[in-house]
Amino acid sequence: TYLNSFESNNYYISNNPLSWTDANELCNTSGGNLIVIETVAENTFIVDLLLQFENTYSPGIWIGLIQNDTSSEPDGGWEWVTGEPLNPNIYNNWVSDQPSNTNGNEIYGNMWINYGDFISGEWNDWNNYAQGEGEGEGLFFILEIPSCCTYVPEGQPCAGCTDETAFNY
Repeated sequence: TYLNSFESNNYYISNNPLSWTDANELCNTSGGNLIVIETVAENTFIVDLLLQFENTYSPGIWIGLIQNDTSSEPDGGWEWVTGEPLNPNIYNNWVSDQPSNTNGNEIYGNMWINYGDFISGEWNDWNNYAQGEGEGEGLFFILEIPSCCTYVPEGQPCAGCTDETAFNY
């Protein structure tokens, strides 16, 4: 479902929760990616959008953060699904004691939304199905896709999308 646009990207919220890996695959096959959050403004924009729906997206959503296999636990090796490493000197919004890698399998990033004592918008590391605390079905997620077509012929301006299956028109 279309949410809104921000800085030349369109955002769509899933209709159902999925595991992180299934959400990531669906975003990739749809021509985009799980949301990559690069600024305070973008994080706030997403939180404000989701809080309009009250508890619909509680306990949170998947974001496009994954910890690579060669990392030093628990806070090393985090990168965005687009390949850029997470640079804490630029922007991150981890909960103060996160990432923690509880049970040794928390390598996927999520953002808390209306959940317990957590501040909406803070990030956490969780396992693939968001298990624990009575959860386990996965989480909702946001597809981020460029507002302009990615398949424009070379040298042609982006005049809008005409492919109804591209989800970016």
